[in-house]
Amino acid sequence: MLTMNRTTWSVPTTDAHDDLRPCVHQAAVSVAAEVARRLWPAISYADVFLTEDCNHRCSYCFVKGKNPKRMSEEVARDGLEFLLTASKDTKQVRLLFFGGEPLLEFDLIRYFIDYGRKRFAEAGKELGFDITTNGTLMTDEMAAYFRANGVMVLLSIDGDQETHDANRKLVDGGSSFQAVMERVPLIRRYQPWQGTRLTVHPETAHKLRHNVEHLYGCGINQFIIGPATGIEWSAEALQTYEDQMCLVADLYKDMQARKQPFRMTLFEKDLECELRGVWGCGAGRGRICISAEGQLYGCAKILGVDGLRDTHRLGDLWNGITNLPARRDLLNIHPSARPRCATCGHADECAGGCPATNYEATGDLFRPAPLECQLVPIIERIKARMGEPGGSASRTDRRPAEEGHVGELAPACSPQRVATGPRGAATSDPSYQTELKAR
Repeated sequence: MLTMNRTTWSVPTTDAHDDLRPCVHQAAVSVAAEVARRLWPAISYADVFLTEDCNHRCSYCFVKGKNPKRMSEEVARDGLEFLLTASKDTKQVRLLFFGGEPLLEFDLIRYFIDYGRKRFAEAGKELGFDITTNGTLMTDEMAAYFRANGVMVLLSIDGDQETHDANRKLVDGGSSFQAVMERVPLIRRYQPWQGTRLTVHPETAHKLRHNVEHLYGCGINQFIIGPATGIEWSAEALQTYEDQMCLVADLYKDMQARKQPFRMTLFEKDLECELRGVWGCGAGRGRICISAEGQLYGCAKILGVDGLRDTHRLGDLWNGITNLPARRDLLNIHPSARPRCATCGHADECAGGCPATNYEATGDLFRPAPLECQLVPIIERIKARMGEPGGSASRTDRRPAEEGHVGELAPACSPQRVATGPRGAATSDPSYQTELKAR
């Protein structure tokens, strides 16, 4: 008899049937994959870990232990074939090239695009591409190729040189600032709307508005701002973060009034949705991550967090999604799974946080990370200042949410959700909607 435990399908062990165990195991894997294929959501977005290597050593990066592990063309091909099937009837699928530093594998990116476009077109589907990069390896050839193939580029820049270099150093410990800033004009020649993922650290929070203005002056005109997770934030640092975000909100309103080319994910009303009280993000639902070795995870951050990499590996490209309990965890939206949130006054505005961040902080996908709970009311107050839906002008107290409240920053399909995801993929205008569709 086959049984299903918390992590995978298991086969009873008996000496008399040792010779049958491989066959029975493969049958169990096949059954699990078929259940996943038939009953659970189609996959429409994939984080593709081209390599675990990187030319940076950023202090807050969730991908620990950089190594030269890279994806082969064979795994890339099998990944595309898997997505053709896993996307079911979905006509539009997108890939996010990720790492490590994905530009280390430019030839593999071209393989993905050339082979993928051909295969998906044969199936009557469209395949789109995003890339999150530190930008320091970008060349004119790369930028031109990305423009020709509709690849939307999101940079990771944290502000002026002092701010950026504080946490985004090269492998040798040197500055990475000049290398990326020298390439911003090059990238903008091919992609006029240039976005950056600006990660705020407690030690640099006091310079947030200055850093936004500085980068705008350098040619960045679209911002995805989020606090660094997995580190300690004091009450004073969080207050500074809120004060600075309010100043950024004022800057945004001024830019909009003057019709300047300036966009911020957090304040874009056109991306608001009406979902309330739904737990979780798109990880393991409409979105997956493909590791360099062809293993499947709910998202890139789950792959990077110690403790989840083994227990919440969903399967692999060749057998499909076979770890049904792990995917069930990610699909579970029932309130009973998160009792600590039931009495929280911010529950309707909270998507339940990043499961990987929750696990990293508390050892439980469903138990809230304290930082996430503190951020939810901050964002609500900022949205109220902007007069946006989802902000509550009546919530004027400055107390943090209760420790039991889960929350990344907002509902799963709202812009804040993208703003605080793991180096989010949404960037220039056309792809603003992309990650939301995947979720």
